[in-house]
Amino acid sequence: ALGREQIYSQNFYVDATLLRPGVSDYSLGAGMERASFGYKSNDYRNAFAAARYRYGISPWLTALAQSETSDDGSRIGAGAAFAATKAGRFDVSYARSASGARDGEAFQAAWRFLGDPVALGYSWEHSTDGYWRLGWGRNSDGRTLQTAFLAINPAGFGAASITWIDDQNERQAMRTLGVNFSPHLETPGDLQFNFTRVDDARAHYFAGIRFTMQVGGATASISLDHAAGRLDPQATMQSPADPAGGWGWSAAMGAGDISRLRLGAEFIGARNTAQIEYARVEGREGVRGSYQTSIVFVGGRIMTARSIRSSFALVDSGVPDVDVLIDNRRVGKTDIRGRFLVTDLRPYETNRISLDVAQLPLDMPVKSPDLRVTPAPQSGVMARFETVSAHGGEIRVVDDSGAPLPLGSLLLREDDGERFPVGHNGRAYISGLKTPARYVGDGGCTMILWPEHIAQNRQITCKAATQ
Repeated sequence: ALGREQIYSQNFYVDATLLRPGVSDYSLGAGMERASFGYKSNDYRNAFAAARYRYGISPWLTALAQSETSDDGSRIGAGAAFAATKAGRFDVSYARSASGARDGEAFQAAWRFLGDPVALGYSWEHSTDGYWRLGWGRNSDGRTLQTAFLAINPAGFGAASITWIDDQNERQAMRTLGVNFSPHLETPGDLQFNFTRVDDARAHYFAGIRFTMQVGGATASISLDHAAGRLDPQATMQSPADPAGGWGWSAAMGAGDISRLRLGAEFIGARNTAQIEYARVEGREGVRGSYQTSIVFVGGRIMTARSIRSSFALVDSGVPDVDVLIDNRRVGKTDIRGRFLVTDLRPYETNRISLDVAQLPLDMPVKSPDLRVTPAPQSGVMARFETVSAHGGEIRVVDDSGAPLPLGSLLLREDDGERFPVGHNGRAYISGLKTPARYVGDGGCTMILWPEHIAQNRQITCKAATQ
């Protein structure tokens, strides 16, 4: 088509951590601190409580306040995050703590810009002697931590990144430099190179190369790492479980100075997940397993679901055994009540939840096959699909002479504008009929259709319009 094309160019910056003006976000937590993690089970000490509150002041400014307290100490802090269109996001914060007879302070400033094809950022954190926060012991030393990163991803080149970390306190200093490069390949697969240098009392070097590709429905990779003068080859292959439910497996084998073998399997159910793993390292064997589920009170009832780590939604379709999709990805089926609890939604972002309309009964269509929800972090929302429970079925439509309406003609329902095609021998399938309605056929003929007509599979005459 001929016409005039207009192109509008406008700069914008999107950051999911900023809140709209007037929108608030808060969290409250309480429990016992985990001790000896990785060494002892069920070792909990020191009761604690924590609170966090954020408020959107403007489209580019969000304020933060937080507080923590336990048997070891207490802390209170405030901060802000603000963004500029061409400059990225800035974060600043200040906190003060009291632990025993010592007080401490902490300052933090950070900046990051995420663009295409360049992303970069820098952060600086400093805490004084005696500063305390949850997870830290009493009488901590002063510390200064700096981090910086640069990532580039130009078209046709590949992706490269550099990360720098400088961590210093009164007792020791450690600097880390990491470089990663993944070239653009014309063949299927992904090739990665990495190099790391760690400086503490002396310098340590690590380097590695990894190639990954799809093999059928599984992912296979081979890698070769070099550290402290030793080579460590490893091969892995895995087929993750379908997020909608099912089994997955993984296998890994390494050689070099330490030989190892690992085999694992996982299962994703509608309301739970389970894993089991076998490992053998230098002749020593071990087996571990896990089972996870969640208990949630939502929609006025208690439900069990997969482990909830982020936001979630209770889908209510009103129809059992229908596939539920998130961004066109199948994640499960509705239960006998027509419900399914969806986990791992993205907070502060639009999540598209939809149903497989091909699995819905013809006599129970939904007004909209998809919904869009924007949950808060660690929170749930209702995603209720409004169904139209109405009569649906087949009728035979004829004209005044008793001849069936022509193949391919249409019937228009005047109430809502729905159109229904006529098939062979005047047959037409009518859905969504709740009350008597008037239909108009091609050529202007009309008829009144009652729900009882569909139930009785009746022949209906479409009467020609009178002159």
